[in-house]
Amino acid sequence: MRAASVDESLMRQWDLWGTALMAMAEQYDQSAVLPGDPGVRAKIVLATTEYCTSANLSPAARARADGLLLQFAQAVETQVRIAMAYKLADCEWAPPGIVRYLAFDQLTVARPILLKSQQLRDEDLIALSNLSAEHRKLIAARKALSPPVCETLTYHDEDDVLDALARNNGARLSANAFEDLLDAARRNETLLSHLAARFDLPQSFAKRLIRFASDAIKDEIIKRYPRLPQHPLHEVGEAAVQIVEHQAPISISQALVKKLHQSGRLTPSYVLRALSERRLEVFDYAVAELADIEVEHWRRALSASGPRAAALALRAMEVDRSAYASMCANLEAAGRMITPHRDALSGLLRAIYADYSPDDARKALRSFALPASIR
Repeated sequence: MRAASVDESLMRQWDLWGTALMAMAEQYDQSAVLPGDPGVRAKIVLATTEYCTSANLSPAARARADGLLLQFAQAVETQVRIAMAYKLADCEWAPPGIVRYLAFDQLTVARPILLKSQQLRDEDLIALSNLSAEHRKLIAARKALSPPVCETLTYHDEDDVLDALARNNGARLSANAFEDLLDAARRNETLLSHLAARFDLPQSFAKRLIRFASDAIKDEIIKRYPRLPQHPLHEVGEAAVQIVEHQAPISISQALVKKLHQSGRLTPSYVLRALSERRLEVFDYAVAELADIEVEHWRRALSASGPRAAALALRAMEVDRSAYASMCANLEAAGRMITPHRDALSGLLRAIYADYSPDDARKALRSFALPASIR
């Protein structure tokens, strides 16, 4: 009881001191001194930040501190916000509003928050992951990551981010995230070795990973999973892999697209990004999936009448017509079609969107598989 009384007394004293500090800060904020004197401004802001991180505040004091720090962060220089971020990043009881504000600041400010702060929720981390590759790389190095955040990180298919995630034992990888990592590991030996070393690698994924791993990595996986079938790998070797692939003739790109579609992550924006990144096989399968046509129908249509096929595909996928010019430019840059004059493209696009429903556009694309005489 005595210890509890002492703790309560200290907390009351701490809150009183903090209240006085924040009152002084508010007084400065309402005067001409703080706006006109960066040195005084920095001292007050950092002293208030230090107070907030030195001891766990009462809910009332914490809410007041949060509002005040948010107010200050909008008025101080970048270097002061960086100092605030470093003080708040390691604090378990940091006011959440100011932490989120700094997390969405420029990257030099946000860096320590992205790496360490436990005040960021999954929805914050997912939103931040969609800002840039550098954001994703920092988030992938956090001590703990939930399955939804991991899926957002692997979705972008960036080697640096995937490697950081594979090395992060605090990342709880979902089946979809493991699938993304496995796809990328086929082209990246370093990623493959880090993925194989994960303590939580499911045996089903280990069995697939071992098919294309080096002998050294195969041996390590078999040590961990001694019941995995060994003789096809060590005696038959690559020929066994080719037989397995022959029995299931589906390309990596097609498998990726099907997986994205099944998980609800195949979107028109993903299709257009795949084209801009020259991942042409992924692009073809993605268009076919979203337009509900066979991939060969799409390829034949594009070969026969590129600009018309592109407009029909956008209409079939129910994409806004504003994407048409970019799609045509990227298809031409990839050598997939030759575009006519801009005015002709605009007229064709208007006609397609006026005369064809999405279902009509799908039927029109499928018609390219028919003999020319009955189209």
